[in-house]
Amino acid sequence: MKRLILFLILLVLVTGNLFPPAFADREMQIAVDFSEPGDSIISGWKFPYADEWFTSPAEIFNRELAKGSLGLTVSAFSNNEKTGLELQYETYLSGAGFKDIHAFGYDIPRSADSLAGVIAHRKIGEITLIAVAARGFGYGKEWAGNLDLGEGTVHAGFRRAARILEDELDAYLARFPADGPVRIWISGFSRSAAIGNLAASDWIASGNYDAVYAYLFACPRVTKDPKAYPGIFNIIGTQDCIPQIPMQTYGYERNGKDLFLPSMETVTDFAEMRNIASETSRKLYGKDLIVNPENNLMLRLFIGFMARVFPEAEEYEEQFLNRMFETNSTWNENESVASLLPGALYGLTGIQIPEDRKFLMSTLGQLSSYLLFRFTGIGNSDDIRDGYWDPNESAFVNIVREHKPSTYITWVFSALSDEKVFRPAQKERIIFIGDCEALTVSRDGEIKWTLKYGTVKKTDDDAAGWVQSKSSTAIVILPTDDDYTVSVDTRNGSLQAFDVMISPDVTMCNTCNTYANTSIWNGAYIFTAHEDEPLKTESCDPANITVKQVPCEAEHLAELVTIGFEDKAMELFESNP
Repeated sequence: MKRLILFLILLVLVTGNLFPPAFADREMQIAVDFSEPGDSIISGWKFPYADEWFTSPAEIFNRELAKGSLGLTVSAFSNNEKTGLELQYETYLSGAGFKDIHAFGYDIPRSADSLAGVIAHRKIGEITLIAVAARGFGYGKEWAGNLDLGEGTVHAGFRRAARILEDELDAYLARFPADGPVRIWISGFSRSAAIGNLAASDWIASGNYDAVYAYLFACPRVTKDPKAYPGIFNIIGTQDCIPQIPMQTYGYERNGKDLFLPSMETVTDFAEMRNIASETSRKLYGKDLIVNPENNLMLRLFIGFMARVFPEAEEYEEQFLNRMFETNSTWNENESVASLLPGALYGLTGIQIPEDRKFLMSTLGQLSSYLLFRFTGIGNSDDIRDGYWDPNESAFVNIVREHKPSTYITWVFSALSDEKVFRPAQKERIIFIGDCEALTVSRDGEIKWTLKYGTVKKTDDDAAGWVQSKSSTAIVILPTDDDYTVSVDTRNGSLQAFDVMISPDVTMCNTCNTYANTSIWNGAYIFTAHEDEPLKTESCDPANITVKQVPCEAEHLAELVTIGFEDKAMELFESNP
């Protein structure tokens, strides 16, 4: 009997070495609580983990790994005193079987050059997997480091923070040396995504690690010398304003590969996709997925005009960024970014710029007024009716909704296919029409939108794009993934068709066709917007159209309103900022 028991023990030991524990091969689900803008708490959302993710090539995108990476990054968030939520990194990492969890920086005062984060490790066969996450929310005065561009090719504030993270990893590996190949898994959101992008790039370039798996969300631009490193995936909200800075016109981009989430401005089938994604949103925090195309446009206009008012990065930093923090000198680490931005917008009023940019500055001031109006918490009744504005949430949350972690989680966890959710490019068309009496937008012969005497109607609930009327100016935004027809009736002939074809895969995107206004435009005219082609007129002589080619970089919208459209640009914001 003793021999039989000994044999069974040896059998268990041998087979245990041949076959890893069952939990290491299957996907686990780990519940993590976290807070986000507006001091709201998301409780009990389950994020997956599986060892098998890290036995596959890092350069192949893995949707399940993206889900798990969201769990890792939100677990590293800090939470302000209002929420009372404890740090969660132990919950996710311990639940996933990681050990020797090292957290750093959470107990020190926040400053422009501070950083908090967490590092841990686990064995997967012969592989040592190192999990790394920097704090990406609740970081207070670290926000100042986001605005320090510096003079080199790499964003100075993000570079300093990335060095801290790299030093922490070096110290960790000295303390817990690995026997065998080392693979790194890093995730981040917003500021920590930018830090992770630079750190992951350094780790890949060093050749010291077997593989690097970097899944980064809402990542700002970080470098003027981007490298397409395999294994770095930047998941970007198409209308999220944070990944749009620092401005592209200053030469900044991201390392790795960008994957863009859907938006109603760029995807014809967005309504159907939104309905499917809303199932996840309701489970996540009890509400349908909300989008706000007007806020998206105004934020992008603001960024575009900033790039033209301050055409050089050094001028932008000295005239605006430094002034912003002088205006908010009493801002402390426990206050949210929401308390910083109004002061920043007010600070624009005292900036001195050359005479030839006064018009641009005036329009920027109008845009600032619009955003400040939004910050008062007054939601437009039409926005509320159309589901663009949630009156139960703060103005700040409504304005930055595209940047909320829950928005990214909603899309990544939705039942939509990878091809629908993660797109390699973003494309849209924007048309500004002055003195617009009426217009219709049609697709496949069916009218989707109408505008008459300032009243906009969406005649098809599934209609893509967006139509809005401000004073006597109409704005039409259409995707470029299908054919559209825009019929326009103007009163005294002030039409601008601005065809925006944005491709993040090239340094300079396709040119934009601007049809300048002339008196010939009185009456009704039809534009056809063919898929991936410029807008073309069907019902007037092309000889009567002035066409000007302008580059589609970050300031493309600002460029539009400086080409024979100044009065209409101002009129856009005068009546209802």
